[in-house]
Amino acid sequence: MKKYKQKAIFFFALTILLFSCRSSKDRIDEAKQAVTSFIKDLELENYSSVNKMYPGFSKIGKYWLLNDFTINDSKIENDIVTIYASYKKGGQIEEAIMFVLKEDADKKYFIDKSKGLSAFFGSSLYKFAKAVGCLRGLETDQEIAAACKKREKFFSQLLEDYKENIESAVKLENHNVSSGYGFVSGDVTVKNNSAIEIPAFSYDLYIILYDNQHNEIFRTKSMSHVYPIPANGSINAMINETFNRGMSRIGVEIKLNDLSFLENKLTNPPSDWDCEFVDAFVNGNMDEYIRKHN
Repeated sequence: MKKYKQKAIFFFALTILLFSCRSSKDRIDEAKQAVTSFIKDLELENYSSVNKMYPGFSKIGKYWLLNDFTINDSKIENDIVTIYASYKKGGQIEEAIMFVLKEDADKKYFIDKSKGLSAFFGSSLYKFAKAVGCLRGLETDQEIAAACKKREKFFSQLLEDYKENIESAVKLENHNVSSGYGFVSGDVTVKNNSAIEIPAFSYDLYIILYDNQHNEIFRTKSMSHVYPIPANGSINAMINETFNRGMSRIGVEIKLNDLSFLENKLTNPPSDWDCEFVDAFVNGNMDEYIRKHN
């Protein structure tokens, strides 16, 4: 029994010695391997393994697929390893990402936090929230996701209002359209009365015909979407269609189908907007905010 205890003590001491002799390079290599395994499990949607390796993963919401993942640098402080890497978003744009790993009770590395994995990171909503000061001091995907999620509905509504205002600002300026002999043809001039240029390929423009009861009787999509519509400016569109009914008047309608230009506008909000102002809207406390700042 005494001999058995001595062997047990020896192997226990040896185990401690082996772990204590792990160099910084060994620890960094183990952390890199842990991150590499995590990326592979993420690609394969092995969420059981993903959540085991990264316990806080479920709190980041939607995430980027890390195509062409490459580890660029690393550091270790007090056995905590930070991995700096990059990946190709959409297979083209190179983006940075960071993982911070700690050791568990068994001296195995797991991902404690990250920055750049959440789909909120780098999004238009992220840039808007950052511009108004709602991300100040937030450094992890979990913190960023929570802050963005809180303002997501406000941002979406703001974007929708912006879209509707621009669509309603596009009007028929004049036209020389006429109908007869089974055809309707002519040119239409459309005016953008907003202060924002509408980029090419971001909209669909419809030319609409009405009868004398103001009922829509025909509409056609113009090919003018290949041209931008200048702010407070006009473009010409042409109609040449088979048409066998009488018309009373002409109208136009524009539908924005790519809002990226508006999202970019919102990433540079008015200088007097701050996080307190935005959250007053989010929380329904605008009256209190106005009283406080008047």
